[in-house]
Amino acid sequence: LEYEPVLKAVCARSEDRLKSFADQWGYESFETDWRKLIAREDIDAIDICTPNNLHKAIALAAAAAGKMILCEKPLAMNPAEAQEMVEAVEAAGVANTVWYNYRRVPAVTLAKQLIDEGRLGRIFHYRAVFLQDWTIAADLPQGGEGLWRLDVAAAGSGVTGDLLAHCIDTAIWLNGSIKTVSAMTETFIKERMRAEDAVYGGEMSAHHYFRDFSYCDSGMIPWLLVSELMSIRGQKLSELVAERMEKFPVSGEINRRLEDPVAMIARVKSAFEGDAISVDLTDGLTLEFDEWRFNVRSSNTEPVVRLNVESKANRDLMAEKTKAILDILGGEPA
Repeated sequence: LEYEPVLKAVCARSEDRLKSFADQWGYESFETDWRKLIAREDIDAIDICTPNNLHKAIALAAAAAGKMILCEKPLAMNPAEAQEMVEAVEAAGVANTVWYNYRRVPAVTLAKQLIDEGRLGRIFHYRAVFLQDWTIAADLPQGGEGLWRLDVAAAGSGVTGDLLAHCIDTAIWLNGSIKTVSAMTETFIKERMRAEDAVYGGEMSAHHYFRDFSYCDSGMIPWLLVSELMSIRGQKLSELVAERMEKFPVSGEINRRLEDPVAMIARVKSAFEGDAISVDLTDGLTLEFDEWRFNVRSSNTEPVVRLNVESKANRDLMAEKTKAILDILGGEPA
């Protein structure tokens, strides 16, 4: 190597534990303030391995100081932060990388070599599974303090950025860019159904779970039941639902792309919770009033907020409240 890496200093908040860590792994010194670490003239590279909500501030400061930057993935809390970091690094002209370290696993490196040499022909299918359970409880190895990964305020993107990012990067590295995406996600509603021995559980975004279908989500079962009811009553679907739609007008799910979904949902909560008769945080924010209710929640995979508004037989009220909430949220249609 042209240069030899030297473990000059390690930085963390707890000085007692930090000294022990430095001694164990051979660091020459330690700091408890990352700003002081960046300011040191004997430091050439900054390795950012903090919770995700601190990546941006450290990276911007390191770039401004002319330091090389090695950053854990996901790079940032959202695309806007990531773009700002990229622009700062490019303007400073410093060497940088994001820790997609699975590229260096010998088996993956060999696969890359075989693909590049054309020995596997054209690749049509890539399957990746990331199995990990150490954040499932505080008493497991790397649990406890590592559970910040499950806190959206610190992690930003959940398991998609934390683990799936490796699978996505490996796919791109092996076989080129991704043009389209489709996904199947899971929900915790089944856990509540089991606790309550509920026959059915549903979401306003049209997910349907049935106890006698192993608590699985199925859109086919509701359609078969509705088809049976249409046949028995001899009515059209529009006739069956017309009365319910008049009694409970709904906005339908409205999606808005925002830079900071968490902050905007908090603004909506602050604006409306004073008059609410109930506040439920089970799935995003649900506020219920005498004549209407709404749910607003953020996506777990992208900076998008999903809004549903419903009223009691008052379509004008539903439209009025929908507009009021959207005015607070802002953003662009997603």
